Amino acid sequence: MGLSPKPSLQEPTQTWEDLDRFLKSMFSQGTKSKDPVVAYIDPDKYVMTTDEILQSAKENNYKTSIGIDGMIKFE
Repeated sequence: MGLSPKPSLQEPTQTWEDLDRFLKSMFSQGTKSKDPVVAYIDPDKYVMTTDEILQSAKENNYKTSIGIDGMIKFE
């Protein structure tokens, strides 16, 4: 029988609307603890570039950083 052809990389499918919805849900929950709300995203799943995401986050008062794993951290 043999192997099936190697799957190709999936194209990113997440949009600005998906990112906005995710961040709103995370940060609208709020917290009464001293621990700040933090959210992580994998920029490879989004159609926007990492630079576009970071620029928009900065313009909208999010503090961001990129981990060594490439994940974007939102605070």
